Amino acid sequence: MATSTRNRTTAISREPMFNLAQEMNIFNFSQKTIKAYLYYNKEFLRFANKFSDDINKQDIKDYLEYLYRGGRSTATINLVINSLKFYYSKIMRRNFFSENFGIKRPKKEKNPPAILSKQEIAGMINASHNLKHKIIVQVLHTSVCGFQNLEIC
Repeated sequence: MATSTRNRTTAISREPMFNLAQEMNIFNFSQKTIKAYLYYNKEFLRFANKFSDDINKQDIKDYLEYLYRGGRSTATINLVINSLKFYYSKIMRRNFFSENFGIKRPKKEKNPPAILSKQEIAGMINASHNLKHKIIVQVLHTSVCGFQNLEIC
């Protein structure tokens, strides 16, 4: 007598991270993305100390706050949100990330532009042995200083 495929289960098919990896492979995610998503989902479950079926919105908020207080960058926190969102939306069919649930992404960090000192610029010009490269650095420096009227220029 043939067995229905609906009734077949294996230990691997019940493993949540196997299902996540399988789904990401089907969606043709890069291996780097798959590795990151699996890592952050496993770390989250370790942090919450719960099975994925028992996770709630507060667990996710607590984990994100833990990462934020631990000094993680907004880029990392956004990666964690993406990995949790994919797992809980696509695999678990739970929507923790809709506007009604209130889990929001952090604002992007604004890094001020790096400004070189006179000594650093002079070092760049003097380090170059190619006349064309020296002139390019000088022209770029002059154009930036001319437009911004910076004290260091």
